Amino acid sequence: MPNCTFHIVDAFTAVPFTGNPCAVVTDADGIEPADMLRIARETNAPETAFVLASDKADVRVRYFMPRGEIPFAGHPTIATGHLLRELGVLKPGTARFEFAIGVLPVDIRPDRVIMTQPPAVPDTCADAGTTAQALGLQASDLRDTIYIRKEKYGKKDVLFSM
Repeated sequence: MPNCTFHIVDAFTAVPFTGNPCAVVTDADGIEPADMLRIARETNAPETAFVLASDKADVRVRYFMPRGEIPFAGHPTIATGHLLRELGVLKPGTARFEFAIGVLPVDIRPDRVIMTQPPAVPDTCADAGTTAQALGLQASDLRDTIYIRKEKYGKKDVLFSM
C-alpha cells in the first residue's frame, strides 16, 4: 500500500472539532480501492474522500465509509471542496466534481462551499408504512415531501432520507 497524507476537515462549521468530520486524501491516484477501504477504516471518519485526476471534470472523488464505498455524499463534498480551495487546488468559481453518480457542479466561494444535492430516485423509495414502522413512528408522522430510500450498507438494509 502506498503512503498517503490525509487531512481531517470539519464540514458545516468554522470551529474545529464541532462539525461533521471527513478525512480527505488529496492525491489518491494510484491507490487501489481495497487500500482506499483500509485507509477509511484506519481514519475511522464517517467518510473518507479520495481525490483523483479526472478527464471529465476538475477532480474525481471517491467516498469510502469504514464498511465500504458509497457513490455520493454531501458533507464530504463540502469538506473536499473547502480543503482543495484552502490548498489552492481549486479557485473560487464553479468547479466540476466527478462522482460515481456523474459530474456535478460545486460552487467554490472565498468563504464557503455550496453544492446541489441530486434528487432522490423515487423508484427505490420504501413505502411510508414500512419506513414509519422501522423508525417507531406512524406513517402520518412522515412528511410526504421527503423521499425515504432503502439501500444496502454492508449486509444490512439502511434507510436514507432525501
